[in-house]
Amino acid sequence: MALQILVIGEAGKGRKKDVFMNHLKFDLIGRGYQADFLGGAQKALGLIREMNCFNLVVIRQNMKDMQGRDLAWRIKAVWPEIKIILISQNESDEAFKKSSDIDGVVLGFSLENVYDVIADIFGLERTVI
Repeated sequence: MALQILVIGEAGKGRKKDVFMNHLKFDLIGRGYQADFLGGAQKALGLIREMNCFNLVVIRQNMKDMQGRDLAWRIKAVWPEIKIILISQNESDEAFKKSSDIDGVVLGFSLENVYDVIADIFGLERTVI
């Protein structure tokens, strides 16, 4: 399955760039996925609208311009077919697993946990990821 993945993190440049989310993008590319990274929710909404090609969006919960949960709701309202993973450091965000707008939640910044959730969402064998 060829996944088109958009990784959305905190906007910033240089040292202020969202290091984990940007690293995730490069790791996804290294594993053969088509992946893009954008900093900021508003830019991401614009890109999704313009390109209309993403199967999966991975969102950081805590961003300055919009919380990840709110962005997930906006995405699903227009593109319900897009799968969404929310990444958060806050243990209380596990409650988002029950939300219809979010297909998977990763608590903490772990690449392996992200790949486990991708496998669960798309029914892939973990060794393929």
